[in-house]
Amino acid sequence: MEEATRAPARFACLILACGLFSMSVCAAPPESNPVAHTYAQTYGVSVDEAERRLARQADIGALEQRMQAERPDTFAGLYIEHRPAYRVVVRFTGDAQAQLAAYTGDPLYVAQTAPRSLQVLRGTQDLLGQRLHAAGIEFMSGTDVKTSQVDIYVLDVEKAMECLAELPVMKEGFVRVHKTGGFIETT
Repeated sequence: MEEATRAPARFACLILACGLFSMSVCAAPPESNPVAHTYAQTYGVSVDEAERRLARQADIGALEQRMQAERPDTFAGLYIEHRPAYRVVVRFTGDAQAQLAAYTGDPLYVAQTAPRSLQVLRGTQDLLGQRLHAAGIEFMSGTDVKTSQVDIYVLDVEKAMECLAELPVMKEGFVRVHKTGGFIETT
């Protein structure tokens, strides 16, 4: 009889212990910055370093907008490299180093020369898009700042190339046309 009352008591203690453990896990404070935590895990840095890097994004974006507005003919875009070293690569046509120096001396920013401006890339992207749209060819497009190229994604590459062939920009070699298996439809 004594054994029969001990089993429910042990079971009740086990339930109480599990309940207290789960409450302590739930009561643990959440990550102070889940984005920084994810960044730290992704790039193998401390959460403090991730927070420092993420805190710079607003300044990087503001500088990008300023350069784009003030130097549309030569600004070729920028991108952030997270590995092997954290840096912001800023691209210009012409003397990239001198143009970047007019904006910042911060060693985080690294100048790189590009063959064409972001304005040229986007203008080309728009032109190609208008031509494909007018021909009823479904497509997606984007610009690749790292390589100064325009990417077009279509279902039928041959049909798209026929549509675009007469455009002078197609002979310059910075437009890439890719086959895609389909497009995402928004709901």
